[in-house]
Order: sequence, then C-alpha cells, then structure tokens
Amino acid sequence: MDCRCPKCSSNDTKIYPIIYEEGTHNLEFTTVGTAFSAEMIVGTAHSKGGIRSTLSEKLAPPQKEQIPFSGVVFLFLIPLLICAFLLEKVFKEPEPLFWLLCPIIITPFLFLIYRAFVNVSNYNKKEWPVHMKIWEKSFFCTRCGHTFMLDEHARAIVEWGTQIGSKFVSDTVASTGYDKDR
Repeated sequence: MDCRCPKCSSNDTKIYPIIYEEGTHNLEFTTVGTAFSAEMIVGTAHSKGGIRSTLSEKLAPPQKEQIPFSGVVFLFLIPLLICAFLLEKVFKEPEPLFWLLCPIIITPFLFLIYRAFVNVSNYNKKEWPVHMKIWEKSFFCTRCGHTFMLDEHARAIVEWGTQIGSKFVSDTVASTGYDKDR
C-alpha cells in the first residue's frame, strides 16, 4: 500500500492513531519527603498524570458527545422554581389552576431534556462511528503537514456511512481531501 502524500509525494506519512499514541505519555511519580521538628516525620505522595504533544492533541480521536449534568439540572430546576414562585406569590395555597399550570410549565422543559438525550444518542450511534473510522484511516504528512486519506479507505467509509444513515459522511470525508468523483 502506497502511503505517499498527494501534496508533496513524501513517504514521511503516519496514520493518526500512531501519531496520537506516540505523542501521549502517561506519568506516575512517587515522592518521598522528610521533615524535622520535635520528631522526624517521613511522608510519601503519589501523583499520576499525562502529557500530550501539540500534534497529538491536534490529531486526537473524536469524542462521543455527552449531555452536561449541569445543563440537565438547570433545565429541571427552572420549572420547579417557577412553580414554587407561583405557589408562594400568586397562589397563597394550591388551587386547581396551580395544579393545571405546573404541568404546562414543566412539560416543555422535560421535552428539551428528552430532545437533548435523543440528539446525543443519535450522534453517538450514527455520526460518531463515521468520524472515528475517518480518524482511524487518516494520514498525516510529517514533511508538509497535509492530512489525507487513501482512496480505497475513503470509498469504504462513504459506503459504510451511507448504510448506517450518517447525514454528514460526505461532508466529513470531503474535508479530508477525498474526491468522491474519482
């Protein structure tokens, strides 16, 4: 398989996952310290962390979407606060109108939370796998910095993405330099 850069014809190309792995380093430290006062005190500390190169961060794999917990809490608390305000200020005690208004106020917010979960779920099932496949098959030229994909990989991803119902597969593959009319 010829992995020459289509821009500069260099053989100095690497696939994204390799660049990402080479640029990611996990670190673990153990520190021992001694202190002298009325008694001698010895302590240890353990640290873990990671370092990524700039190129590794730039070419990191696509992440699945997640709904922020704070957003769900916010969307859930707004209608509850509105209902509490209505109960406190408008209706001094629960009346039939109050019990009618609260579900009407709460329902749109619950619908927004539901739609957010559905949108994230659809993206993670249909779009993210396509982005991940593209990432796994994309190359980077270390000489000129050009990003590209081999034609046979791009064709396979376009066919696969169309089969699973990905809306953005053509746009995403086109952004990697693949010419689908070839």
